[in-house]
Amino acid sequence: MGPYKLYMDLNGEGFNISFEDAKKLFYKYTDLFSVGVNWIRENGRAAARDGYLVNMNGRRRYWFKPDPNDTEKYPNGRYDENYKAAIGAIEREGGNFVIQSVNADMTKVAMTNIRRYKKKHNVRTTIVNAVYDEVVTNTHKDDSEAFVPEKRKIMIAAGERWIKSIPVLVDGVTLPYWTKD
Repeated sequence: MGPYKLYMDLNGEGFNISFEDAKKLFYKYTDLFSVGVNWIRENGRAAARDGYLVNMNGRRRYWFKPDPNDTEKYPNGRYDENYKAAIGAIEREGGNFVIQSVNADMTKVAMTNIRRYKKKHNVRTTIVNAVYDEVVTNTHKDDSEAFVPEKRKIMIAAGERWIKSIPVLVDGVTLPYWTKD
């Protein structure tokens, strides 16, 4: 995302912000988190250059690299706007891959361990859904109060397999229905 997309997104969400203020906010963020931003950008460039990336767990993701010599598709070669857009998409996806794929691995480990805990302790619960870093379970009302803190511990332990220097925080609530805040 660049300053213009930030400007459009914020105004689309009902914030009345000028483009100049969005630019200031964008550059303040990229300065404050420059190490992470640069790492994401470097991975994105590597994806576009090599056509693949490998995450810290060994998972690979491949991209079809556009051919700048395909004059039918890219009449202006490397300078063609469609070629630049294709490379930009790979760079964004590559930067996201190195984070999102490991997050998916953490969530899968948590789901596996929730299932093991359920079986070992005879908890009446079922995994209903997993969305990004959230695991939604349907738990019997008599088991819910004791299970929620255990589920939190399981999810924290799964995250801590990869995240060593930042505290892993997990929220959890018991409700008679599913909701997204």
